[in-house]
Amino acid sequence: MARETMTIKQHSLVAYFALTFMLFWGSLVIGRIPGFGFFAPIAGALAPGVAALVVTGLAEGEHGVRALVRRLAAWRVAPTWYVIALGLPIAGWLIAVAVATLLRAFSEADLRMAIPVLMTSWIMFLFAAVEELGWRGFALPRLLAIRSGLAASVILGTLHAIWHWPAVVPASAWTDIPRLVPGLLRGTTHIVAEAVLLTWIFQHTRGSLLPVTLYHGMSNVALVLYQGIQHMPWLRPSISVLIATSVVLTIGPNLVRAPRVRGHVRQKALHES
Repeated sequence: MARETMTIKQHSLVAYFALTFMLFWGSLVIGRIPGFGFFAPIAGALAPGVAALVVTGLAEGEHGVRALVRRLAAWRVAPTWYVIALGLPIAGWLIAVAVATLLRAFSEADLRMAIPVLMTSWIMFLFAAVEELGWRGFALPRLLAIRSGLAASVILGTLHAIWHWPAVVPASAWTDIPRLVPGLLRGTTHIVAEAVLLTWIFQHTRGSLLPVTLYHGMSNVALVLYQGIQHMPWLRPSISVLIATSVVLTIGPNLVRAPRVRGHVRQKALHES
């Protein structure tokens, strides 16, 4: 048992991603069995959090699991980051609405049809919390230990997008390459851009999972609101890329500001050099 535990510790990221994919994709297969079509995919959506708890438990024991879960309730962060987490997805949607309105691609009628879905938006935040327990709670810190913030975000975002593919692409579309490829590119581009923004928030809130959960949940709410925009499938990923690029250019590829050096300390360092 000690040897297996050591192996999991040494290859925890591989173990995590393998289990996350296996649980979710396996649930989609089970979902094709009559009677399991509704419950199996929902249970599979919990895969990132379940995998994180399992791998953490095997590698670090109960103490590691408790520490991981506590980060979901780490609320003592600067209020600015709550504003960013809740407001940035909606700000991106408002930009999209403005563009779509100018191009006559916005439909208030379609937007009103999304209201019933918004009434159950709390479920989106619940699933976001379980997902972030894995993506940002478990995987991201380990990727940041060996990669820059930008590189870690691209890796994690790409894997996250691929994880989604079987659920978001209808079975009939896999044989329609001209329709399939653009759809996969749009989805992957958006999720990778979102991963950059989530890493930015994560690194400035000392690894708290609460702000990234709020961002993830609000991003899902914004996805519902995008139903009011017609015939512009590239608009949402384009806005996400624009925002993420602005952050990278402003903050740098590590996606975290260097601590400010006080004037006298800076002068001392210059003098000593």
